[in-house]
Amino acid sequence: MLPYTVNFKVSARTLTGALNAHNKAAVDWGWQGLIAYGCHSLVVVIDSNTAQTLQVLEKHKADVVKVKWARENYHHNIGSPYSLRLASADVNGKIIVWDVAAGVAQCEIQEHAKPIQDVQWLWNQDASRDLLLAIHPPNYIVLWNADTGTKLWKKSYADNILSFSFDPFDPSHLTLLTSEGIVFISDFSPSKPPSGPGKKVYISSPHSSPAHNKLAAATGAKKALNKVKILITQEKPSAEFITLNDCLQLAYLPSKRNHMLLLYPREILILDLEVNQTVGVIAIERTGVPFLQVIPCFQRDGLFCLHENGCITLRVRRSYSSIFTTSNEEPDPDPVQELTYDLRSQCDAIRVTKTVRPFSMVCCPVNENAAALIVSDGRVMIWELKSAVCNRNSRSSSSGVSPLYSPVSFCGIPVGVLQNKLPDLSLDNMIGQSAIAGEEHPKGSILQEVQLKFLLTGLLSGLPSPQFAIRMCPPLTTKNIKMYQPLLAVGTSNGSVLVYHLTSGLLHKELSIHSCEVKSIAFRGERGNDESPIEMIKVSHLNLLQEAESKSELSQNISAREHFVFTDNDGQVYHLTVEGNSVKDSARIPPDGSMGSITCIAWKGDTLVLGDMDGNLNFWDLKGRVSRGIPTHRSWVKKIRFAPGKGNQKLIAMYNDGAEVWDSKEVQMVSSLRSGRNVTFRILDVDWCTSDKVILASDDGCIRVLEMSMKSTCFRMDEQELTACGLSRASTMLLALQAAVGSPHPGPTLLREVSGDCGLTLARLYGDESELHFWTVAAHYLHSLSQEKAVSTPVAKEAAPRDRVNNPLDICYDVLCENAYFQTDRAVQLLLETSADNQHYYCDSLKACLVTTVTSSGPSQSTIKLVATNMIANGKLAGEA
Repeated sequence: MLPYTVNFKVSARTLTGALNAHNKAAVDWGWQGLIAYGCHSLVVVIDSNTAQTLQVLEKHKADVVKVKWARENYHHNIGSPYSLRLASADVNGKIIVWDVAAGVAQCEIQEHAKPIQDVQWLWNQDASRDLLLAIHPPNYIVLWNADTGTKLWKKSYADNILSFSFDPFDPSHLTLLTSEGIVFISDFSPSKPPSGPGKKVYISSPHSSPAHNKLAAATGAKKALNKVKILITQEKPSAEFITLNDCLQLAYLPSKRNHMLLLYPREILILDLEVNQTVGVIAIERTGVPFLQVIPCFQRDGLFCLHENGCITLRVRRSYSSIFTTSNEEPDPDPVQELTYDLRSQCDAIRVTKTVRPFSMVCCPVNENAAALIVSDGRVMIWELKSAVCNRNSRSSSSGVSPLYSPVSFCGIPVGVLQNKLPDLSLDNMIGQSAIAGEEHPKGSILQEVQLKFLLTGLLSGLPSPQFAIRMCPPLTTKNIKMYQPLLAVGTSNGSVLVYHLTSGLLHKELSIHSCEVKSIAFRGERGNDESPIEMIKVSHLNLLQEAESKSELSQNISAREHFVFTDNDGQVYHLTVEGNSVKDSARIPPDGSMGSITCIAWKGDTLVLGDMDGNLNFWDLKGRVSRGIPTHRSWVKKIRFAPGKGNQKLIAMYNDGAEVWDSKEVQMVSSLRSGRNVTFRILDVDWCTSDKVILASDDGCIRVLEMSMKSTCFRMDEQELTACGLSRASTMLLALQAAVGSPHPGPTLLREVSGDCGLTLARLYGDESELHFWTVAAHYLHSLSQEKAVSTPVAKEAAPRDRVNNPLDICYDVLCENAYFQTDRAVQLLLETSADNQHYYCDSLKACLVTTVTSSGPSQSTIKLVATNMIANGKLAGEA
């Protein structure tokens, strides 16, 4: 017979509830697949795959306004392992950098006592991965070393700064959104602050632009939206124009160079910074729901949009075409390529009330095929994008929306004729590059038209608004060990009872019982083998004249005996014994003169504890018939609860302003918690979770399971009973893969197979940003190289260039091919090591000169001289040359 094991380990954790208005923009989705968001002064970390809370970080003393994950865009090895590093900022101006896995604060930063407007890690340089740029009100940008808390530099500007955005194609370009306009900075550097005030420009709202009004009168509203051009000017607009005060967001497009978007409540402007005018407008109809937020995509030119009703929509760009033009219209004398974004998919809206409304949205940075909606009531809704092959006959041709097609290649390898639809691994696996109306499709390729739709794949519900009544299930014993579960019942203000499993922190069951507030809850324990082990009963609006305590036992003749103690108005304690139909007055304890009106009573073993209105505790030793009164000098004692466990005489007492843990055997206080001094919240209810852990329900909508010391501490993620997030597996597998490919002489076959089939997929599954971009670029060029080597006939040689044209590398990766993964010193060293007998010696030497000249001017001179000397010595270059 196999031994039976049960896991009853309960670690310290926090169950969170509704959010604060300051938490509206405090959310971020990291490359590791984890979502972090602010809940009052807490930072909650959940797994996007399981919608399970992994970590709750508690150290801020004020509401959290910003959270930002550190990027993983560096080469990982044993010396540079994977990490879970997060920065959070609050309304008091404090920034805390966390080690999320260990649950400890690595660094605390404080500049001013005002809310942080924006914060972002510098991801586009190799000097340090610890640089953090923050906006400190009203008009300062400060660069911090997040490892040491050192301020590297500080720069002030004339206007109040609201947010900022980096150009993803040029790290030296930074754009500030201010209260009056936009400031373009072209010389941003981690080593020194920007030299000047930047280039300040103004942009009017589209409805106030003279160009917009003129076009609307001439060609109609639809034509005006397609032809509108709003100039970026350095002159401040007149007072009647609506300026950037209405602008909600500014962001660069990571899929197109020199393009930026401005979000207004009812339209999105796409700006071309090369021509300084708008090249696209996404407008909402008069009866439509306004925008709240927009996230531009990296893999495809698409936009995730959040609306005020909680609906998330996906819009994908349609290429320049004449779909809306007719033969009767005159050609535009000043043609400008216009960007049109078609609505491709939308999710269901939520029910918006005064207290329930959408806060913000985040998109998966790895796959860009999922979005998470943060709701003010604490819900996190994860919507995943799915694609399905559709019937072309079912598509409405009159809608004016071009069809979408699945990609014609995967990992740089074309999809075969018999290949099924690619899996929905990412957005670029769902939508092809050249599968849009107006573009030429590759000849001979298999085009599958697809439709996109959102599916709700994850939901995390928060606790309802206070008040709370909590009760832990009966403790673990030898009788219930086979079916024991650490369940916590929470009575709410709306009459429902929520049952949480404290090992996992997940909602176990929800019972809708009342339409009014639940005042208290009690569990009924096991009475026989023919009954279920634990049943729950409820008590609502129970008004007691005086506090009472009871316990039961079984006498020798198996009849139930009930012990009942209570107090009267004078404080005298009565002990009654109920057995069968008889009630016996067993004992009476006279009132203590030092005690006031008794408010609560608790009884365990030979110890009886009473609390009064003045905060006094009275400990009675029933066996020795002695008592001891302790003045706590605190307010009304609202509840006293003994800890479970035989011989455990610890108890917790709840007051108006906090709680205390006492050892009733030694009559000594163990720990204390006071609202306003130790914590910012007020305690609503208390109970014991285990013999050494307490449960506190507070007015910030949270329920905390704490150690007996009642100090708010974060827990280690590896100590929890959680679903593995794959981070450790990612480290092992990817490092092994890098070791195989990074060997001194990897074979080309191994390199091709690993990069195309394994490296890219593993990097995507485990969120390794550096490896994902590397293998995407490598797979494309390795496939092109293999195709060129496989060419043997003239017809095939002519088809190879067409294949590269039909399957180009996405434009978002061109910056990676330029410098992100190019190790200059190593490349020059390898080029210079080419033997003079090699046929590529002359070309490699010139390449070494070219590389050093492009990257730097100082070392390039010495490299050129060295190359010239070697070439003359080897007879490859004439001396006079």
